[in-house]
Amino acid sequence: DQHQKEKAAKKQIQAEQQAKAQEALRRKEDAKRVEAAKTEYVAKAQKLVQQLVAVRQSIEPFDNNKAVSKRRLNMKKIIRGKINTLSENAAKIQQVASEVSQAISEARSEDEGIKQALERGDAGYTADMARGKRYLVDLLASNTIQRVQAEGFNGPR
Repeated sequence: DQHQKEKAAKKQIQAEQQAKAQEALRRKEDAKRVEAAKTEYVAKAQKLVQQLVAVRQSIEPFDNNKAVSKRRLNMKKIIRGKINTLSENAAKIQQVASEVSQAISEARSEDEGIKQALERGDAGYTADMARGKRYLVDLLASNTIQRVQAEGFNGPR
């Protein structure tokens, strides 16, 4: 009888030790997952920054091209002028969104016209002149980020 009690006690101790070991292993795995999740955001952010740098490099020739300076100026007027007028009025937001969307469509069609002119071999056109839509969207994104960081659209920068 005593022998069986000792055996049962040993089994109980072994079971408890095994449960503790499994719990410790589970905690280590959880800690690894949490650490991986933390570094995953950093890696994702670095990848996005690299993509942003690549986009900026691809639109740099458009930004420096004298032949499209008036086109760029009109894009800046639309984006900066319209984005700065945003308020909490839903109708105003929809109006500005519609105007910006129309400007993006116009930039896309202008780019298509330039690409077709390039394919025909027309003089006076270069490939970097057909990056207007990309430039406009980048301008929109950077201006919106700037306004959000300024904690408002109609306020000091």
